[in-house]
Amino acid sequence: PGAVAGALSDSVGGVAARRFGPRAVVVVGAVVTAATLIALAAQHTAPWQLVLAKVLTAFAAGVGTTALLAGTATAVETKDIGIATSLLVVTRVIGVALGAQLGGAILGAGGDPATGLPAESAFVTGFAVAGLVAALSLLVVRVTKLHATKKGAGA
Repeated sequence: PGAVAGALSDSVGGVAARRFGPRAVVVVGAVVTAATLIALAAQHTAPWQLVLAKVLTAFAAGVGTTALLAGTATAVETKDIGIATSLLVVTRVIGVALGAQLGGAILGAGGDPATGLPAESAFVTGFAVAGLVAALSLLVVRVTKLHATKKGAGA
């Protein structure tokens, strides 16, 4: 479900970024991600809840990433688009790797000594931490600027 949602999100992200601006799309993506993960920490008793959360977070991540790429590409001079968007992709990959390590550490620390498997509380902690990190990303959006026009154009 996440792969399908992620694939569909790319085209939606581009259209939304052109219509509403990349900043608005990134904010909505972060809010949806944070709300979904916090809700998942509170309510995760049925498989459909996990599937829905995966669809929502994958869609929000795809839309947000596309908006970030679009905003970055329009904020720099044409000759710098490749460098700027590559840096964005590398930064995102590093963030994913760190997030996976943090998630693994949370699940490992919350293991049941009898089975060695993560306890439910470890998953709740992981969902809550991921939701908090997504919410904190709104601070980054607040202090950074995503321009709709190229720097230097008309300046």
